[in-house]
Amino acid sequence: MRWVGGVLWCLVWGFARTQAQSPWRYPDANWKEGFRPTADAAKFQPGRWDLISGREVLSILLPVVPNHLEIGYVRNQLRTFHSLFDLESIAAWLIVTPHEHLQTMQRFFCYELHKDLPGMRADLFQVVEDGQCAPELKPDSMYKDLTLWPGWTRQQVVKLACAHLIKTPFYLVLDADVFAARRAHALDLFVTDSCDHQAHHICDTQQRISYRCKNDCYPMAGGEEDWHMRWWRNSAETLQLDVLFDWEYAIGVTPQILATDISLQLGQYIQNRFQVDSWVAYLLEVFADRNQRNWDANHELQHDPAWTEYSIYYVFAQHAQVFEKYHATSIVLQESAVWTQEQYDEWEPCQDTFDADSGYLSLVQSNLKIPAEAVWARMQPCWHSTKKLRQ
Repeated sequence: MRWVGGVLWCLVWGFARTQAQSPWRYPDANWKEGFRPTADAAKFQPGRWDLISGREVLSILLPVVPNHLEIGYVRNQLRTFHSLFDLESIAAWLIVTPHEHLQTMQRFFCYELHKDLPGMRADLFQVVEDGQCAPELKPDSMYKDLTLWPGWTRQQVVKLACAHLIKTPFYLVLDADVFAARRAHALDLFVTDSCDHQAHHICDTQQRISYRCKNDCYPMAGGEEDWHMRWWRNSAETLQLDVLFDWEYAIGVTPQILATDISLQLGQYIQNRFQVDSWVAYLLEVFADRNQRNWDANHELQHDPAWTEYSIYYVFAQHAQVFEKYHATSIVLQESAVWTQEQYDEWEPCQDTFDADSGYLSLVQSNLKIPAEAVWARMQPCWHSTKKLRQ
């Protein structure tokens, strides 16, 4: 049985632009004192990138909190990437973990590379603690209270705040439960064209080739009952932007490719607009404030957060009018995934995932608590397909 993980894909981005709708405005009454915006924020400033080869275009970012389940899923991820993805085309793979787990993850990668993944480049991987991305994530920070800032919120911060550690113009964001599903080179995830700085911000050193990353996009159903729409509206409120929600589609969840420039400029924008020293602290404060309001109103937090990493990234990129200069919407990253127990029970990995004609990545939702060893046992027979293995 073939199935698609609840995702419809955009084919024509231009149809998403109907100008008839009126802008939605943030409600000033809901804002905490001390976070008033300035009249203007700094204009978008693209970075300067020295790109001699395609290997310098993409890095991978993987946040991990290494409990037994997550470690198993990371092992599955490494096995599939080792077999299917051309890792020579990746500049770096950054693994980010809390301070107390740093040595555990360093030992894990050292062991896995020697035992299970022969020939994989050891210098590809760098394990760092999340405090290197933002001091607010250090263990002695005032933001360590997990009742106010759950672990999944900290991982969302990591996906944006670690941009300053990325040395390439783009980075592929993974979670532990994501795995490679098709053979791929990093440049398979990009649209290349002739260099035109009016249309594209990332060009090679010779100013001949431009790069835009391919991103999956999700339909925006609209309406206040749709909790995905709340992510976008809440993110606009967090940035205090007037946003015309005339999009039919928008980028959604992990895995996604982000532009380093946009992540960095988002932080700079927040600091300039709200006159704060730390954009991460600002986002965490706003998150905690909405968390408390949701708690008082008995709302489910994950359906009504103040922001999510991708919604706030996308709202800012559209406001700055740079999304299309870095991104091209395509059916490329994840066409199918296992989100529910029912889907897992019906899942035929070889047919539904590894022999599919599109979708380089897939996942089995770790929240289902299915042991990683059981997932691997179901996927492993697909490895007998010589068509899929890296030659």
